[in-house]
Parts: sequence; structure tokens; C-alpha cells
Amino acid sequence: MLNIITLEDHLEEQRMLTNVIHNIQNKLHIRNINIQTFNNLRDLNRNLLFPSPDNIYILDLEINGDLKAGLKVSKLIRENDDLASIIFLTVHEDLLYTTYKYQVEALDFINKNYHTIEEDLTRDFRKILSKQATNRDEIITIKSNNLYTRIPTRKILFFQSSPTSTRQSLMYTIDNRQINVNSSLKELEETFPKLFRPQRSYLINLNNIQDVNIKKKEIHFLNSQLIVPISRLKLHKLISILDSQNINW
Repeated sequence: MLNIITLEDHLEEQRMLTNVIHNIQNKLHIRNINIQTFNNLRDLNRNLLFPSPDNIYILDLEINGDLKAGLKVSKLIRENDDLASIIFLTVHEDLLYTTYKYQVEALDFINKNYHTIEEDLTRDFRKILSKQATNRDEIITIKSNNLYTRIPTRKILFFQSSPTSTRQSLMYTIDNRQINVNSSLKELEETFPKLFRPQRSYLINLNNIQDVNIKKKEIHFLNSQLIVPISRLKLHKLISILDSQNINW
């Protein structure tokens, strides 16, 4: 399932874009797509999708006379969803540099003046589908309080047992978030067997280890100041794993 949101304030162009998307669906044999169309920022902002690599936002840069409307909403989208694909449509090629300044990691910037929109979007959809096939197993779902959170495994540093409940734990991520998880370490270990338990109170993602201090018995992580202790017994096991394997989820 692909979830597609389009932002376009001209009705005829909105219809054309929807037809193009359906043509691409047939051409690439995409079984299910869900298209939502919006013509203003307010309604789109109220209907942002739950974060997912299945989300595609196709945004006209200029909405109701605001040349940067698409850029503004893209920044909000990216703050809410770092898994989605963002594609810009515009007649203003001079705004290309401005899109980079917004740092929203857009997949493409398509000039509406050219008659290659379907060709360009087909190329983009192929990239998205290819990336999905590659990364399908790299997204896990965690229950946090009353929400289900989908997160790429590459962003997980480690889990720590909760100091207040044996039925909960804390997840620490590479982007400095701490998330309450409604699962014990034992449950997480059974669900995600590639996590490693360096000692009783932690489960770590082996892919995000930066180094292991053998003398201090400490594990350091990529892009983080956080440190996890490791027992003497588990230290030998961890070194053996790191020496013998390329760790992949």
C-alpha cells in the first residue's frame, strides 16, 4: 500500500496529477494506493499521515500565491515523518536552491512546465518501491503508552529496563530520543532476537556500536554520548560476535 498526498490548488492540475498517479500504478503493477488531495496548507496540516516509508507527499511549491507554501509544509512533514518521500512540483526552477536550504531531503524537484511529469514521477516511484523492497525488514513497531510507533532499526541504540515497572522499558535512539516502551526486556529479546543483552538491564543494537572499551567494560554508540556497561562474561561473547560476523537486521 502506498499512501499518497498531493498538494495542488488548481483543480484541473489536481485531476491531471491524480490520473498520472493511476497511470503509474497500472504501469508498475502497484496493487494498492490511497490518494488524498488537498488545495490548502491548513487541511493538509490537519491530515498528516502516521510516519511510514509507504508515505509519498507530492507538493506544489506555490499555493494560493505563496511561493514557499510547499516548502513550509514539507518542513512540518519532515519533523513528523522522517520515513516519507517528498516530491516537489513547480514552475519556478529558480527555487531549486531554496528547497535545499530547507533540508527536508526531497526525493525530486519536477518542473511543471515540461511534459515529462509522468515520466519523472514514474522514475521516482520506481526508486521508492526499490527502497521499500530493500528496507522492508528494517522497520519495527513498538507500543509506547497508547501509541504504536514505527521506527527504523538503524535508529535504535539500546533498550534499558524501566526503573518504575518490570513490564516496561526505555528505548534510546540515535536522534537523542527516549521513548517509553510497553514491553519488558525479556519480551523485546524474544521478539527481536538480534538484539544483544550485555547485562541484565540492557538490550543493545549491535549495528550502532562505535567501540567497546575492554578495560572499562563499556559500550559506546555512534553519534551518542550514552554508555552501556557490559559484564565480563558477556564481553567475551560480544567480542566474538563482532570479530566473526557482519551484523545485519
